[in-house]
Amino acid sequence: MKTGAILVETGTAALDASAPLSPAQRLVRTLQCVGVGPIVLLTPLASLEEQEKRMAHWGVLCLPDHAQGRADAVDFLVSRCDRLLLAPSDVPFVSTDTMGILLNCGLPLVRPRCIGRDGWPILLPAQRLPELAEAGLLSPRLPAARLASDDEGTLRESLAEGKWPLLRALRREEAIRPTVKLRLCGERPFLGPGVAQLLSLIDATESVRMASQQMGLSYSKAWKMISVLEEELGEAVVLRCQGGKHGGSARISPFGLDLLEKYRRLEEECQAFARSRFRAIFGGERSV
Repeated sequence: MKTGAILVETGTAALDASAPLSPAQRLVRTLQCVGVGPIVLLTPLASLEEQEKRMAHWGVLCLPDHAQGRADAVDFLVSRCDRLLLAPSDVPFVSTDTMGILLNCGLPLVRPRCIGRDGWPILLPAQRLPELAEAGLLSPRLPAARLASDDEGTLRESLAEGKWPLLRALRREEAIRPTVKLRLCGERPFLGPGVAQLLSLIDATESVRMASQQMGLSYSKAWKMISVLEEELGEAVVLRCQGGKHGGSARISPFGLDLLEKYRRLEEECQAFARSRFRAIFGGERSV
């Protein structure tokens, strides 16, 4: 079952000057640790360029938080996911344990509840996203079940109440984990995390130019990566075409979509194996 995520940027500033990650980046990292993807971040138009730079190498699709951007997010996620996690960006200290409990509780529509308050994220069937997008993503009135939790990182109030230093300290050990960068090679390396992200963004935006901008790549560099991929495989992966929903002119070929799906599946299995071996060798993801 494919689980993606939609995050809404709330304008929360960096926690302090020394914090290496923004709140949104922390939340994305936690989601990726439990195998959630794809991830879409909705952000105010005024800060879209800044967020695209921050997320350039995180495999996150950044879209403007307006009617068209939300519609694009719905189209992108509903066609690719069975269920979704929905959260504002100002719950950066949700634990991986809480995420895992939500994902494995067996309930189709559920959210955590901590010390008498509703928390985030909400797990929901992907088909429910369109109605949420119309009603307001952060004011959902869906009849979600409540799952008791003692994780104060699920509460938006925790940052405002000044609890983030303690939560940050608690989560620091969770941040120690293995990461695997999978690369396919022929005569040359041709498909790795960067190329896979580029293909995913082209698929989402229907534009090589927009995809390269989101990744912080030059347009010519993006096409060079595509050329190497196609030359090594002897197949067309990115097709030029007229028009596009953003004025773009590219789409991923059926061969390319199948290739990307297989790469993601292999990547997920490698990550899962690495996490399993890490726990066996180091005694758990918190015991290094």
